[in-house]
Amino acid sequence: MKTAITITTINKPTVIESYLKNILNYGHQDVEIIIVGDKKTPSGVGDYCAKISRESLITVKYLDVDFQKNYLKKFPDLEKYLPYNSFSRRNIGDLFAYEEGYDVIIRVDDDNYPTEDDFIRMHGIVGSDIKTTVLKSENGWYNVCEELIDKENIPFYPRGFPYSKRWLSDQNSTEPREVKVVLN
Repeated sequence: MKTAITITTINKPTVIESYLKNILNYGHQDVEIIIVGDKKTPSGVGDYCAKISRESLITVKYLDVDFQKNYLKKFPDLEKYLPYNSFSRRNIGDLFAYEEGYDVIIRVDDDNYPTEDDFIRMHGIVGSDIKTTVLKSENGWYNVCEELIDKENIPFYPRGFPYSKRWLSDQNSTEPREVKVVLN
């Protein structure tokens, strides 16, 4: 299965070295890393990614700002939802990976490192059809952090949850069905 790991960063993405070590240690093939740059990403990251690709024999693609501008011309309504200097730029990497035909897309933050466990195997559910309980939300958004309770009863929301959808009363329902997990 063709696997992509997507990361956005405003730093030199040295975190990929730990992912590459893990991937190679467990003998995974057909895994690529897609780095989505931003306006604050330092110059030289494209060269760094190319060098790491050559040395590791694992493809590391760097989507710089110019590439992203051209790529998003196919999706003119989408660009306004992906502001610069925001973690949401990673969505460009996810969409790119999907369009490139990756079977599995795993998104990570540039400050998260894999453990010594088999990182790719641990995400083996991605790309699979599974029978599970699916949640439906009237407003189309479900707060996956709603079970977390602050000592002051302040609600938690995951990064990227729209402010306009927070604090709305919503009716949620569940139903069992088979779904394909496409992103983790």
